Amino acid sequence: MTAFQDKNGPYSVNIEWAGNTGCGTSAPDAYRPDHWIGSDMLAPVPGTADRGPCVSPYRYNPEQLLVAAISSAHMLSYLGAAAEAGIVVTAYVDRASAEMVDLDGHHQVQSILLTPQITLAYEADREAAEALHTQAHTRSATAATIQISIGCEPVIVCEDNLQAVA
Repeated sequence: MTAFQDKNGPYSVNIEWAGNTGCGTSAPDAYRPDHWIGSDMLAPVPGTADRGPCVSPYRYNPEQLLVAAISSAHMLSYLGAAAEAGIVVTAYVDRASAEMVDLDGHHQVQSILLTPQITLAYEADREAAEALHTQAHTRSATAATIQISIGCEPVIVCEDNLQAVA
């Protein structure tokens, strides 16, 4: 939550299409799906489509942003739960992914898989750190809003010996 935002919202973004090549949407290949996602006082994020003509590989598509929102929300809930439990997390990296399915010609996100790799401070309780993932998932308003399967397969290591616990 930003300093100017109440915990109950509103959460708003501005979407501005930036793909008019001069003739608007006069034909399916006459425009680019490029757009900017922004909000007052925040840096803009470059957006595009998932597939189709003129898609830019250097911009985020809506499906990637959905995965990023779920991953980010889980991480923030997890870090908060760890801090409350006295478990010191020193690093957190997630390489989250989504699986798409084709339903009669249109695509839909079927599931999201989070694979956070978490490093704990020396002599931290790894089992307690593992259990916090369930708590983090239930605390996340973003995850609770999404009605698709969200899995989590964390790898937790401790700085003392860097042995993985999966």
